[in-house]
Amino acid sequence: MNNRSFLSLGANQQAPIRMLHLARDLLKNIPQTYIAQESSIISTAAFGVTQQQHFYNQVIEIRTGLTPLQLLNSCQHIEKRLGRTRKVHWGPRLIDIDILTYNELKIEHPRLTLPHPQIWQRDFIEQLLQQLSFK
Repeated sequence: MNNRSFLSLGANQQAPIRMLHLARDLLKNIPQTYIAQESSIISTAAFGVTQQQHFYNQVIEIRTGLTPLQLLNSCQHIEKRLGRTRKVHWGPRLIDIDILTYNELKIEHPRLTLPHPQIWQRDFIEQLLQQLSFK
């Protein structure tokens, strides 16, 4: 479990703060993985499709023994379990779990780009990462 990864959680449908808590609880159940730190939850304006409800966002640092693609599969399984459907890019969603970084890896894969391509376009991500002593 020596791999360090930062995940971004976001939700703006139904009870978004509750969805963040449910996602965090399910992240705790991923094999070979534990939550090392978690930021506060903040409200932010929607990105991309701006005519929608504000999002609630949180960043979580995990330590994992999973590979990046195994971690992605686990995160997508949690999203599906919580009812996420992928209809509109940047549209409203029950839950969104993005892998922001995984160690210092740079990956260009059809399913996963690391670090996350929009990580520094969203000010709230940097703000929340700073809460976690991101280095």
